[in-house]
Amino acid sequence: MSWDLTQIKALIMKYKIYAIIACIALCALAFYFVSHIGQSNDLKAEDATLQEQAFKVTDAQGRNNGTTNGTSSSGASNTSSTKVEEIYVDIKGAVKHPNIYRMMSTDRLKQLLDKAQPISQADLTQINLAERLTDQKLIVIPKKGEQAASTSNVGATQGTTASTSATTGSASSNSSMDKQVNINTATESDLQSIPGIGPSKAKSIIEYRDTNGAFDSVEKIKEVNGIGEKTFDKLKDYLKV
Repeated sequence: MSWDLTQIKALIMKYKIYAIIACIALCALAFYFVSHIGQSNDLKAEDATLQEQAFKVTDAQGRNNGTTNGTSSSGASNTSSTKVEEIYVDIKGAVKHPNIYRMMSTDRLKQLLDKAQPISQADLTQINLAERLTDQKLIVIPKKGEQAASTSNVGATQGTTASTSATTGSASSNSSMDKQVNINTATESDLQSIPGIGPSKAKSIIEYRDTNGAFDSVEKIKEVNGIGEKTFDKLKDYLKV
């Protein structure tokens, strides 16, 4: 069966409306698929962006937490290593109020001097005012013209001082022993050679001895009028029986 041009045109005109509807449907279907695919891609891109942002936020939080923990640990360590405690420091020398002061372990020598108040003759050029105080420390503030004692050798200085004092005390005691006066045989002149006994006390001792007999112990001299406990403590190293 052959179709001529007239028949084809007639057929197209007959089904033209259906052809138009079919074209519109195809266009609508194509548009729908294109739009759906575009929206899907946009959603995927948006999801990827959100996931990336969430990852960045989580990572940043992790870093911040690590930094905070590190800082906290460091701060705790520093706090532990610089624990503030009460200490006691002894200050002597050229100050108005020499005493033992309660201070803090973070205090400096300047703060201690503010309490003890240096006198006008104090030579502060030999003192390190920024020195940190330590417990049981002895600080001696020198006067102008004096040599400052080394605070680092306080223990040795104290030991030497104690040794010197002991030696001096021993020498003094030995000297007193050499000069002891027998109160049972001493004359008034002998008694007056003892520090603290004048003519009046010497006469009273002689009178007591003549009246009551010889002293049987050094302590017996406390019965003499005018010689009490305090006076006896000063005299006893010079007396014997």
